[in-house]
Amino acid sequence: MSATRRQFLASAAALAATPRLLAQAATAADPLRPRYHLMPAHAWMNDPNGPIYWAGKYHLFFQVNARGGADWGDISWAHAVSPDMVHWTLLANVLEPAGTGSAVAAGPGDPDSYGVFSGSAIADGDRALFFYTAVSKSPEDLKTISDPGTSLREQQVVAISRGDLTTFTRQHKPLLPSPPAELQPIAGFRDPTVWREGSVWWMAVGSGTKDKAGVVLLYKATKPTGDDADWTYVGPLYTAPGNGKQTPDTVGAGTMFECPDFFALDGHHVLLYSTEGKVYWLTGTLDKATMRFTPGKRGLLDSGAFYAPKSFEGPHGERVLWGWIPERRPKEEYIAAGWSGVMSLPRVLHVDADGNLTMRVAPQVEQLAGRMKPIGSGATVPGLQTKIEAKLHDGGALTLRMGEIDALKITCQGNTLHVEDRAIELSRPDATLILYVDASVIEIFVGDLAAHTARVYPRLTPGASLRVTLTSGEGRMAIMQAAEPRVAVASKR
Repeated sequence: MSATRRQFLASAAALAATPRLLAQAATAADPLRPRYHLMPAHAWMNDPNGPIYWAGKYHLFFQVNARGGADWGDISWAHAVSPDMVHWTLLANVLEPAGTGSAVAAGPGDPDSYGVFSGSAIADGDRALFFYTAVSKSPEDLKTISDPGTSLREQQVVAISRGDLTTFTRQHKPLLPSPPAELQPIAGFRDPTVWREGSVWWMAVGSGTKDKAGVVLLYKATKPTGDDADWTYVGPLYTAPGNGKQTPDTVGAGTMFECPDFFALDGHHVLLYSTEGKVYWLTGTLDKATMRFTPGKRGLLDSGAFYAPKSFEGPHGERVLWGWIPERRPKEEYIAAGWSGVMSLPRVLHVDADGNLTMRVAPQVEQLAGRMKPIGSGATVPGLQTKIEAKLHDGGALTLRMGEIDALKITCQGNTLHVEDRAIELSRPDATLILYVDASVIEIFVGDLAAHTARVYPRLTPGASLRVTLTSGEGRMAIMQAAEPRVAVASKR
C-alpha cells in the first residue's frame, strides 16, 4: 500500500471517528455523569448480561445501542472486563443485530437480526456458553411480543466463545424457536438463565399470558448446543397472577416476568424476576420431583431506580449481582446529554436464618473509599463521589446538597425511613444507612435487608461540591476515588 493511500485512509478514519470522539468528550465533562460506576463511554445502556468469572478475570456484558444513540435501539451486547469488579476496561461489542456495519452483526435472516436481547453465561470446559434471546421481525402468527404496534419474534439461542471471550460464534439454529403452544395469548418469551446439575442442563425463560399471569418457564437438556441440542419443556417453574391493571403493556400489568434469575443459596432456592418496573425476590424450596418452586419469603430487591438484574457465582462461591440503573429524567434530556443508564455496583447476596434475601455492596468496592471522617452536623467535600455511613434517630434527617440544590433528603419517623416517594421500614432501630454517592446516582442500603437507588439531576457546573447535613443522628463519610472504565477497543467495524 502506498504512503499516499495510507495517509488518505488514516485521515478518513480520523474524520469518521470525530463525531464519536466529540460525543465522548462531551459526556465525560458532564457533572451528572457517574465516575466509579460501569457504563459505556456514551450512548444508551440497559440490562447486565452473562456475567462470568473466566480465566482469572470478571467479564460482564450488557445491553447497548450499537449505533451510539442515547435512546433504545439496535440492541447489542457490550463487553467489559475487570480484575476486581471495580476497574473496568470496555472492549468491542461481541454481538450486534443486522445492519450495524459491524463484523459481529447478525445476518439479515438470522434470528437476532432485529436485536440481541438479554441472557446468561455458563462455563463448559474450555468454552463459555452464552444463552440469549434473539429477536427478529415476524408475521403476526409468530410474534411473541404482544405490545401494540409490534410484530417481533423472540427465540432462545446460544453463542460460544473461548480464550479471552472477545470472539463469539453464533449457533444459528434456535434452541427454543417458540414458547409452549398452551401459553396463549403470549405476553413475551425472553431472557434465559441457565444452570447445570450433573449431566442435566436447565433453562428458565421469562414469559406470561396476556391479561392473566406472569410465568417462569422451565426447560431441560442433556445436549445444550449443536444441531442435536435436545431442549424440552418441563413446565412452569413459577407462576403468579398479574396486578389487574387494564393496560396493553404486559410488563406494566405484571403478566410478563422479565430477566428471571434462579439459583441455590445458603440452603434455599432464590428466584428473582422483573416486572412493573420493579425487581422481586423470592426464597423458598424447589421440588426436585416436579421442578416447581414454592416461595416462602418475598420482597422488593430495590425500591428505586433498579431493574433487570443478573447474578453469577464468583470464584469463591459468592453470589454477586448487578442491575441496570435507568434514567429518571425526560427522554429529551438524556438524549441531549448523550448517555443513558448506569450499571449498579456489584452486590453480594445471602439468605439469612429467617429466609430473607440480604444484600451488601461487594467488598472490592471499598478500595475506592478514602479515610472516613465524622460528619458532625454537616460537612463539605469536593466533587460528587462519596461514601456515607449514618444512623438516624426518630425525627432525624440526612440531606445531600449538590452545588446550590438540595438533591436528596432522607428522613426518619419512628421505624420508617422516607426516601424520595418511598417508605422503608427499618428492620431494627439502629440500622445503619450506607450511601454510595456518584453524581446523579445514589445507591442507598439500609442494613442488609433494604436498598433504594435514587437518581438526582440538579443543575450543576463542573467542579461542584457536595454538602452533607445531618440532624438527630451520627455519621461519617469518605471521598470515593473515580474509577471510570477505560476504553480499549472500538467496535469491530
